[in-house]
Amino acid sequence: MANRTLTLQEEVLLVGLNDTTGKVHRGFNWLYPLNAAALAELVLRRRITVNAGQVVVSNSKPVGDDVLDVARRG
Repeated sequence: MANRTLTLQEEVLLVGLNDTTGKVHRGFNWLYPLNAAALAELVLRRRITVNAGQVVVSNSKPVGDDVLDVARRG
């Protein structure tokens, strides 16, 4: 298996898992942290920028990650 770095969304999801059961913690709203992680990942990959409070696509090439490519398209 090839080594790869986890995306920020994957890391956020891992933080939200119960260490004993491996299940997602109940009652936690995943919408905001996962969306924020996707935006941060796109900023780190220089695909989007934030200018005067507006998200701007700075590089429209696909990232190669299905979730990030959907987020990039908006």
